[in-house]
Amino acid sequence: METGNRTRGKAILILLSVSLAAMLMLAGLRGGIGSGSAEAAAPVSSVLAAGGTADLQNSLTLLTALSRKAMSPSSPLRLILKWQGVYAGPAGQAGANVQTLADELGSGKITRAEKDGHSTYRAETLDTAGTRKSLFWSELADGTSYVIVTYETADLQQADSGLQAAAVSAGTVLQRRGVAAEWNVALQGMAQEGADPRAALHRTQLSVAGLLPQMGIAESYDDEATSSGSYTLPGQDRFVTSGDHSIAMQLAIHRDGETDRNRMTIGLPLITIEY
Repeated sequence: METGNRTRGKAILILLSVSLAAMLMLAGLRGGIGSGSAEAAAPVSSVLAAGGTADLQNSLTLLTALSRKAMSPSSPLRLILKWQGVYAGPAGQAGANVQTLADELGSGKITRAEKDGHSTYRAETLDTAGTRKSLFWSELADGTSYVIVTYETADLQQADSGLQAAAVSAGTVLQRRGVAAEWNVALQGMAQEGADPRAALHRTQLSVAGLLPQMGIAESYDDEATSSGSYTLPGQDRFVTSGDHSIAMQLAIHRDGETDRNRMTIGLPLITIEY
């Protein structure tokens, strides 16, 4: 039952927007991004903000402040930051371009595989502090390629001090190499609030109101183990559209059946990981 609840909660967030979902599923599911089953293709609709490096730096600062307000001080803080977008450069040069990109990002040796007549490329490194950096490049049928660069650490508090700067600069590298990349970032940890998920989410909204005085609730979802919300944040430069709303943040609280504790996930602008 718990798995079903989690899946339904994740599905509700995916339904926020679908206009580019087919492209992202093609790039992500065809190549099996990362470990596979725990990730959803990023559900992006009409992206109205550029999602540039300055916006990301500001959002990382906000995310850290939110975690201090809403997450347990003793909890590890899992960070997942992705840059993803389309490369539309000269056809037939993917192999050379992906190796150049991997060298600039420091993401390690490239491995290549064929799937359905198209090439996919991967590279991954893991540093001594436990930060995983990966590059995924998938050629598409129309001659373009889809590129995803991911930075992930099991505990942001224990990560190398240069992690955030490196993740931000990756966007500049991608754009310089012809990838129209946009970012998405999520932070996950144990919630301070121990009530049932719906009450815990409500109290969390109140606790972060001082940081986000203009936060508006656009959409919400509840079941017995999960409560989630999508929010508008006037003045936030990075957002996606869902109907008439400009979604800049998502919050989700899930009651972990094994630990009987509330796990919180904050996504800017969206949650694209299992919570």
